Amino acid sequence: MHVLNTLAPVFVVIALGAMLRRMRFVSAGVVRGLNKVVYWVALPALLFSKIVEAPQIGPAAGKTFAVVLAGTLAAIVVGYAMAVVIRVPGRSVGTFVQAVFRGNLAYVGLPVILHAFAGDQHAETLAVLTLAPLVPIYNVVAVVALLASRHKLGRAAVRRMLFQIVTNPLLIACIAGLAAGAVQLRIPVAAGRTLNVLADMTLPAALLAVGGALVGARIRGRILYSASASAIKLAVAPAAGLLTAYALGAGHREMFVGLILLACPTAVASHVLADQLGGDGDLSAATIAITTVLSILPLTVIVAVL
Repeated sequence: MHVLNTLAPVFVVIALGAMLRRMRFVSAGVVRGLNKVVYWVALPALLFSKIVEAPQIGPAAGKTFAVVLAGTLAAIVVGYAMAVVIRVPGRSVGTFVQAVFRGNLAYVGLPVILHAFAGDQHAETLAVLTLAPLVPIYNVVAVVALLASRHKLGRAAVRRMLFQIVTNPLLIACIAGLAAGAVQLRIPVAAGRTLNVLADMTLPAALLAVGGALVGARIRGRILYSASASAIKLAVAPAAGLLTAYALGAGHREMFVGLILLACPTAVASHVLADQLGGDGDLSAATIAITTVLSILPLTVIVAVL
């Protein structure tokens, strides 16, 4: 029952978002707007409030970050090797690699963790402190991979990556939360309640946006590439993370929070970036759709053995 109680609220709401979009109850513009509200307003409010209220967890967050980073690096290396083996077209290699490592940490991983570790502030803190630096890292690596496959790396790309880092709302929210916690800042009641209202809308809005974004994904013609990317994303990355967790002697929370983040489906944002930088939009969309459905399998296994 723990597995059902943890994953059903996440994937049922994702399915609801897809159904509402398919029935044209909401438009594509509404889904994009909802995604922006979550990314720029609601999710930063959630991260800030969680960190301000969080207990001190010492080096544990570093181990969780190392687990996810190791899984990510393994996925990238295997992704490039697989791209050669299955002969992914040169201009699509960056899209393929982005799909194998860039997980939907904030919109899927965080809800699963919050349900799996309900009431466990240490686990929640590990999740948000790991998620915050990973988001800009994912963005930078994705831009490099996409532009490298088109031989368009240059000063403009470097400036863009630096700008993405310093303006990332999730990273800013976490730094602000850590600073506020360090000086034991007392948040006024009105401000605290406002943050809580915004934070409470994060998970349902994010999941609805994920579901809505899946509608219209084209899978035909990309089965081999998208299936291979999905296998790396959902199997290789968690396996590498598990080995790293054992090597580091990571505790129960650190290991399972990291594994849940690694088993997340490919991020919806990867499709937007692929389109913007001339990547293979169909490949990214197909992989997002496939991994969103198949991620139920590794997440079920991970949650079952918690």
